[in-house]
Amino acid sequence: MSNNSSCSVGAMQSPKIKKFPVGLITLLVLSIIGSVIMYDVHHVFIYLLAYYWFGLIFGLFLQYGHFCMASAVRDIFAVKVVRVAAGLMIAIIVYGIISAIVTGFNFLTFSPNPFAVSELIGGAIFGFGIVFAGGCSSGTLYKSGEGNMASWIVLFNLALSQIVFAATSFGFLNYFIPKAWKVAAIHQGIPKEYLHTWYDYFMAGYVFTHKGYTIADLLNFHNIWANVFISNTFINVFIPCVIVLIVIYYLYHRKHYIHENKFTSKKIGFKNELKGMWSMLVQAKKTVYGGIGLRVFAGLN
Repeated sequence: MSNNSSCSVGAMQSPKIKKFPVGLITLLVLSIIGSVIMYDVHHVFIYLLAYYWFGLIFGLFLQYGHFCMASAVRDIFAVKVVRVAAGLMIAIIVYGIISAIVTGFNFLTFSPNPFAVSELIGGAIFGFGIVFAGGCSSGTLYKSGEGNMASWIVLFNLALSQIVFAATSFGFLNYFIPKAWKVAAIHQGIPKEYLHTWYDYFMAGYVFTHKGYTIADLLNFHNIWANVFISNTFINVFIPCVIVLIVIYYLYHRKHYIHENKFTSKKIGFKNELKGMWSMLVQAKKTVYGGIGLRVFAGLN
């Protein structure tokens, strides 16, 4: 009797109804009204309004796609979930295409940074930091907007550390400036009154003395579109991202796909492998959509 009644109750339950986004609509209406008032006060506010609307749209896409590099990497190893990582790879491919178009039409002058050991050190520090903090910069921002108090603490300390660095530049490091940096900075023609801290000498005496290269610079097809699409996008972006997608599919998603579809053999054929890859990407569609939106507006910005 109880089983029948529970079944009937379950059958009578209506599907989950999506709530009307009252908060989002209210935010957009107030933003439009505020923008009109500010522009009416003085047209110079158009610059602030442009930053505001780009920031608002960025925030919406960040929150919708749960766009966070720290979560993407952490989830793969911690809980073997590849949704965010797969979405990020697709978003990076889309951004590569948009960047190629923008560069091809000469809307953007891309200036590559030279490679240095400092990038490996800084990347390692940043990587460990964002995992311990529970999110990268973008993840911290959207989580703060969702009301996550831990992310608010991280956001506050991000701002505080920037203030401390800008005010002090960790002055004790000035005693360890290599003489070669000082000589190279002077040869760059930079006035000495602009060289105050180790960071100034690091940029002027080390970074500025090295040249960065892109794949297009190395291959040089003598055609701007071939350079940006074949070299910078296909070779430098598309191929690495596809390799990452294949690796995370085979290591983490494939086993779940085989179990879910009840295949009797691990050799499921190329067609089913493609379907498995597609199922992985479909699970990441929110991150993909959010990433595409971010990349489109980043290109417009």
